Amino acid sequence: MGFQIRHAVLAVLGGALASAPASAQEPAVVELGNPSFEAAEESGVPSEWRFVARPAGEQAALLDPTDPMEGETSAFLDCSEGSNEFTNLMQSLDATPMQGQRVRFRAAVRTAELTAATRVQLWFRVDRTEGMGAFDNMQDRPIQAEDWEYFDIVLDVSDNATRLNVGMFVIGPGKAWVDDASLEVVGEEVASTSWMTPAMMDAMAVAEEAPVQPFFSPWLLLALVACLLFALSQRGGSPTSESKVDGRETEKPKLGAMTKFAFRFSMLYWLLYNLPQPLPSITPEFAQPAVAAYQEGADSLVRWTGAKVFEIEGEMVGPNGSGDTTYAYIKLLLCFAGAAIVAGVWSLVDRRATDYRITKDWLRSYLRYVVASIMIGYGLAKLGVTGNQFSPPGGARLEQTYGDSSPMGLLWTFMGTSQAYTRFAGACELLGGVLLLFRRTTTAGAFVVFAVMVNVAMMNLCYDVPVKQYSLHIVAMAGYLLLPELRRLSNLLLWNRPAAPVELGPPYPWKSLRVLQFLGKLALIVFLAGIPLYEHVRQELPQLRALAKDGGTEPETEDGFRLTTRGFRWISEVPFNR
Repeated sequence: MGFQIRHAVLAVLGGALASAPASAQEPAVVELGNPSFEAAEESGVPSEWRFVARPAGEQAALLDPTDPMEGETSAFLDCSEGSNEFTNLMQSLDATPMQGQRVRFRAAVRTAELTAATRVQLWFRVDRTEGMGAFDNMQDRPIQAEDWEYFDIVLDVSDNATRLNVGMFVIGPGKAWVDDASLEVVGEEVASTSWMTPAMMDAMAVAEEAPVQPFFSPWLLLALVACLLFALSQRGGSPTSESKVDGRETEKPKLGAMTKFAFRFSMLYWLLYNLPQPLPSITPEFAQPAVAAYQEGADSLVRWTGAKVFEIEGEMVGPNGSGDTTYAYIKLLLCFAGAAIVAGVWSLVDRRATDYRITKDWLRSYLRYVVASIMIGYGLAKLGVTGNQFSPPGGARLEQTYGDSSPMGLLWTFMGTSQAYTRFAGACELLGGVLLLFRRTTTAGAFVVFAVMVNVAMMNLCYDVPVKQYSLHIVAMAGYLLLPELRRLSNLLLWNRPAAPVELGPPYPWKSLRVLQFLGKLALIVFLAGIPLYEHVRQELPQLRALAKDGGTEPETEDGFRLTTRGFRWISEVPFNR
């Protein structure tokens, strides 16, 4: 499952292979060795090329005289027998003569006996002194040609490039031939096919040299203070507890000045921290420019603050999947300061007595949908519906020692090794997100999300996963949703007292608004869960049909690593069933 997201694994694997030259004698100029595959080693592997297969020994790379593209033979990758996870034929060369040039890797390829799940792809990667450079492995255009056909990959070789790595790999059962391979300099009129932008390359290089993050950053004290104000803002009661209890109208509490400030701060802080979420995934196309304008404005403000206030030199790394960058912490400070300033001015100007029942209800609803969208997204990713957050460990990871593993890499290996456990974790996240979509199950959903995310946040803190700030905020949002029910939950769970029922409907009486709310919720569920599930079924249906045609079973992967050959099974063998 999830071949479409394996390009990252293959890039890492290519790096491990490229560390060893194709031969003891490095080529003096960038010319492919044995480009027409006319010579072979004693093992049968084409000379000057390196062959790696997972599992080892079940596939072969040979010279085949049958119908070559040119000359007398072509290279033949025979993956028709055994369980083929990954087969790669590659060559690594010195990049110095082609630095600063645009280079095309071209080869003729033909295939046979491919299944619906098999992928045959050429690949080309440029290595730089500070990490990986331009890269393309034809992930978006796998080869299926049964007759000889030329395929190209065009990359820019940077001025500090050190190695050029080219090759062809096969994932899954089948046969593939490659012949007449070449590297040549091309002009700017030939478009590059690399999906790695210069900014992405620089960000990866910086990440490789980044120091280990501390367990706790003082910046998180801002989030801690915000959480205390969140709790204080609930002193006036909740939108539910201020409604009918046991059929009687309760007295509307009067909020003190500090409580009103805390609520106003909380409302502003959550909006500033979360916006534009969950809008990007559900906003109609005509409204997307407004969302983009908001994001660009926020980005400009963060970068201006970093340069002018904190005197940060150079370009800060923007949002890239990490929530613990300098950029992210400056944004956190701006959210905190902006919410505090506006709430303070608001409280000085407006001193009217109000209970904010309707406003609290809207804020809780917004947070419910934000947390629900986050948890449903994470849950579907772990379940393999929208990608695969934790892919099974590939060859490069399996060959790496424990001592060479980063804490985060070790955690990713732990999760990816057992797809059953990964899916269990995803199901828990999905359950919490779905429960938060409905008022009646909000408390149960907040409980599930709080428990799941406390564990996730602790793993992020202890295994140096750079999502500490973000995961702790999800914990805080789930806790905020539980706060209004704290007294009732304490009576039930701690003091063994009866918990009075509450009216769960919204505090506003307008029927038309309730209808609009229902339609909005229905649309949200379709966007967050319905469309991803539909796309997943549509993409996986061809593979499911192929499996059914082949007997309904996938071949087991046996690659020689105990980590991948031992998994969950019922214990029925003697002496383990005593």
